[in-house]
Amino acid sequence: MLDFIITTSSVLVHNEWAKLAATFCNSSAVAAFVGGVIAPMFSDKFNTLWKKGGIWLLGMIVAVLFHSIGRAFLSTLR
Repeated sequence: MLDFIITTSSVLVHNEWAKLAATFCNSSAVAAFVGGVIAPMFSDKFNTLWKKGGIWLLGMIVAVLFHSIGRAFLSTLR
């Protein structure tokens, strides 16, 4: 039974790797959202609306990109 689980061609191992990769990408998306969208709203460093809006847009794009990559990893589940 243990040989079935630890072989690299195992479906269980593949699914766990896919879930771990999806979790990593989704956590990165949350970090990009917080860092790029939430933080500029409460920071005094970005004093103009253009700076806040640009960083907000960049953070949102990166967050959506990471989330989409995570969903793509989940689509490889067997």
